[in-house]
Amino acid sequence: MPARKRQQTYRRRPRRATATEARPTMDAAHDRAAQELAANRSVAELETMVAAAQEACNDADREAQEQPSPAALRRYRSASSALEEAQRALNLANHAGA
Repeated sequence: MPARKRQQTYRRRPRRATATEARPTMDAAHDRAAQELAANRSVAELETMVAAAQEACNDADREAQEQPSPAALRRYRSASSALEEAQRALNLANHAGA
């Protein structure tokens, strides 16, 4: 009689957090950065910052569409994050001044 094969157990790798699970952490980080920007900048400076961040985000998006690469995606995400923070800071400054 042939020897019985021992059943092998497979271990799964722990899964990384998905984008929706990581969202509250990112929201809190954006809020902290926006609060700091709103406290240290005037509304005019924040408006200029939003315009510059929007332009940088558009440029990064165009580059990522034309020549997709991990580096282009990283630049787009960074620009998008900076835009989000600047917009939140401007929103905070506008509501604080009202």
